[in-house]
Amino acid sequence: MKILRNIILGLVALVGLTLAIVMFFSAGAREHARGFVEDVSAGDFAAAHARLHPQLQQLTSEEELQQMFEGSEPYAEVSFSSISVENSRAELSGTASTISDCSSEVRFVLLDDQITMFDITPLCPAP
Repeated sequence: MKILRNIILGLVALVGLTLAIVMFFSAGAREHARGFVEDVSAGDFAAAHARLHPQLQQLTSEEELQQMFEGSEPYAEVSFSSISVENSRAELSGTASTISDCSSEVRFVLLDDQITMFDITPLCPAP
């Protein structure tokens, strides 16, 4: 019985340590992705644009970001349910919710904490 208990405790500790490592190494990516959603929700498209990778900045202007999110309800909460980190690349997916309980799926790919791809689908229309 002691051996089984020690094995279970060891597995629990290993899972906890793995989760802590993933959370530590994904903190910057989560902050930038969450910040992007907060920036576009606040109408601060310059700040949102600054979070993009330089090549994506060249392809997408601040005005285009504004057009993408025009007429959408601001998001009040962002949570990530899937996080994958490999070297300097991170993939995040989860949900963003508005005050009126409308939810959108969010997906981000980041390289060195700069957004290389984002998808927020479907956008919640403004009431």
